[in-house]
Formats: sequence, C-alpha cells, structure tokens
Amino acid sequence: LMCELLWSDPQPNLGRGPSKRGVGLSFGADVTKRFLQENGL
Repeated sequence: LMCELLWSDPQPNLGRGPSKRGVGLSFGADVTKRFLQENGL
C-alpha cells in the first residue's frame, strides 16, 4: 500500500494504469477528480 501511495504518478491521459517506472500507478485527472468528490474535498 505504501508503495502505491508514494510512487504513483499523474499522467495526461484519462484513467489509470501501470507506471512506466515499473512501480506504483499512473493516473489521470479524472481519477483525481473522482477521489476528491467522493471524499468531500
């Protein structure tokens, strides 16, 4: 879990997928927006 939290990177594309660095995930603005809305932020 800590690896996912600390090593994930934003990307210009929508959605999420594997990181090019081989650790963590890449995520788009849509993922960030949904997280903020679901958590009242």
